[in-house]
Amino acid sequence: MSKILIDRAPKLLQLDNGKEFYNTNFDKLMYKYKIHKHSTFSIMKACIVERFNRTLKEKMFREFTTRGSHDWISILSSCLMNTIIQNTKL
Repeated sequence: MSKILIDRAPKLLQLDNGKEFYNTNFDKLMYKYKIHKHSTFSIMKACIVERFNRTLKEKMFREFTTRGSHDWISILSSCLMNTIIQNTKL
């Protein structure tokens, strides 16, 4: 995760209540990069995050198939930017 945050880190991360986001290691990483966590404590808000995750996963697996590689670090940035631009219609 630190490799991803080297170039640019978000100021706020919207998360669900998954254990992967609530542990000492993740908290240290968020503190190091001055990222604030916002948790969704309702089912409705969690749906937004889950939909984003599904869209990102679909894009990544398309790239894996195209490239014939599962090197997710090299494609994550472009997949995220593409997803964000489409969702915000910039």
